[in-house]
Amino acid sequence: MNKKNLISKFWIFVFLTFLLQKNIYGLGIAPSKIDLFFEPNTETEVYIRLINNEKKDTELIMLAKGDLANYIILPDEKIFISANEYEKQLKYKIKFPQKLNPGQIVGEIWLIESAEKSKESNLIANLGVIHKVYVHVPYPDQFLEGILYVSESKPGEKVTFTITLTNMGSKDINNIQGQILIKENGKALNKVITDSISLKKKEKGKITGVWTFASTSGKYEAEAIVEYDNGKVLSLQKEFTVGEPAIIIENIRVGKFNLGNIAKFDISLKNNWNNRIENIYTTTEIRDVYGRLLNTYNAPSVDIESYSSKDVNSYWDTKGISEGDYSIGVIANYLDKKTEKVYELKLGKNEIKIKDTLTGKVIEENKNEYNNFIPLLIGIIIILGILIIFMLAKIKGKSKDIIPKREVIQKAGEEKNEKEIKKDILKQPKSDLKEYIKYNLKQGISISAIKKRLLEKGYDEKTIDSLILEIEDEII
Repeated sequence: MNKKNLISKFWIFVFLTFLLQKNIYGLGIAPSKIDLFFEPNTETEVYIRLINNEKKDTELIMLAKGDLANYIILPDEKIFISANEYEKQLKYKIKFPQKLNPGQIVGEIWLIESAEKSKESNLIANLGVIHKVYVHVPYPDQFLEGILYVSESKPGEKVTFTITLTNMGSKDINNIQGQILIKENGKALNKVITDSISLKKKEKGKITGVWTFASTSGKYEAEAIVEYDNGKVLSLQKEFTVGEPAIIIENIRVGKFNLGNIAKFDISLKNNWNNRIENIYTTTEIRDVYGRLLNTYNAPSVDIESYSSKDVNSYWDTKGISEGDYSIGVIANYLDKKTEKVYELKLGKNEIKIKDTLTGKVIEENKNEYNNFIPLLIGIIIILGILIIFMLAKIKGKSKDIIPKREVIQKAGEEKNEKEIKKDILKQPKSDLKEYIKYNLKQGISISAIKKRLLEKGYDEKTIDSLILEIEDEII
């Protein structure tokens, strides 16, 4: 067979397949597939039903394709189904040889409309359906085949693992049980033990196990090891998910702002999935109170690691915008999904107040590093001030222990405050007044100054002179 003929046959096959698929709703066939077990040197009859969906007169022929084509026996005559027939029963045979290789062998039967309209009387396939035949050839001794299925679930729900099994061996299997290792990013999380069953040859069955600890959303791997008689093992693997990948819009913040300038928004996104999510792009939409779109901004895409957060920025040029109420819609797009959230904006002359429309919580302004430092600096100054006051008070307390109980003014030649002098002197007895005069003399204050001060405070001049003379006599 030359290369040119091979290419021609390939394109004919593609063309016929396309037409068969395209016209599938014109004709139907039931069942669309069958499963048979191989029996050496036997002949099996198979019945199928042709369904006339369009209710029109149709003439068809049957063609055998695939690895079983040499063993399929089809009727010689063409098949006719009239417009008043909804369905028609058809029959074909499979004649098995003495031996086939173990495993699954697939054959096909095509039913196509035929017409000899061309001069060359070529077959024109413009309507048809395909029926498939699966033949299972047993293996020597004991042999299991299986498929692992995992139920859909959300975090907190049970995950059910089901393994459908077929005894493809030539002997019965008495004890079949499996264990399923659950992994997250290659690390083992848990192990599930299934129930156990027995299977006769050619028999089908299933075993199941349940995982009750799917607490977080994410992608996981299941590795099933099914053990059966004589230590034989069937290994199966499957990836499964709990919940769905989710990007959460945590909050939105705005820094220093003056109306008429460009406002910068910091939007915090969180990856709530146990794998890295790539190419997350965020769009913001600013609208007025009437819902009219004023501004759209598309932020550059970002990648976020599992269970991590990352900020993206959005900008709004407020030139020509008036103070008042607005809204900002945040849309995070990822993995053909999207998360949306809307915030209310209160636009002022020197600030933008943001409120979460779902919680009603007002979001604080996002300060820059300098503004964040100011409260810290003020706090440090206050603490230092308190420490200084405390130290001064402690020193003053020690000084009071040294000064005599009768407090005097220690400014040489200067007068003491009137209220304090009255408090210290006027209420004192004569003996204390004498001591007061003596104390001031020792401080270097002149007699005339002491006398003047006492006279101003209401003391009798004779009493003052008498006390001064007494003190002078004592000194002499």
